[in-house]
Amino acid sequence: MLVYHNPRCSKCRQLLALLESRQVEFEVVEYLKQPLDRAQLQELVAQLGPQLARSKPEAELVD
Repeated sequence: MLVYHNPRCSKCRQLLALLESRQVEFEVVEYLKQPLDRAQLQELVAQLGPQLARSKPEAELVD
């Protein structure tokens, strides 16, 4: 499993702790230190599929 990680993000840290506690093997990419290039971003978006598309502004998505 590949995890795009921001060490300053509490949710990212929680995910790593969860994966470690469940002994899941993963590789960490600190995307702030090692930014993705255009081709990598395009590949990542293609893997995410249509659920990534939003029809509402971010502010309207908050519960």
